[in-house]
Amino acid sequence: MNQKPITYFIIVLFIYTVYDYFEHINRMNSIFKKEPLDWMFFSLTVFTSLVLITFSIKALLEKVLKRKNLLIELSAFIIWILLYLSLLGPLFDSWFWPHSELIFKLSIIPILIFSFIFFVTRSGINLIMRKEILYSE
Repeated sequence: MNQKPITYFIIVLFIYTVYDYFEHINRMNSIFKKEPLDWMFFSLTVFTSLVLITFSIKALLEKVLKRKNLLIELSAFIIWILLYLSLLGPLFDSWFWPHSELIFKLSIIPILIFSFIFFVTRSGINLIMRKEILYSE
């Protein structure tokens, strides 16, 4: 079976989401430990929105630009980050995490850090799978 690099990226992202969930609920005396089901809904909603929105925007950009490239995928991811920090995060917080207010601040440093992590992870998976570094399907 010929798997695509994006499939492996989504698997890595899901594994990180599971790790992050357990890291939060295992903190000593934390609100996350007291409300693990609500934190799970919040975490899975964020993961799902990241995958669905990023790859929908990616498909739209590729159709408009008539090309495929990892930089287009990165652009879609950055759009999701902007949406998450400004709109989706506070919305998901109000829906799934009424126990305390999570902080969502639109700041360039986290956007750059997460964009860098996304690019390194995706291009790394491309290289491991013997694809061109900017390959995107």
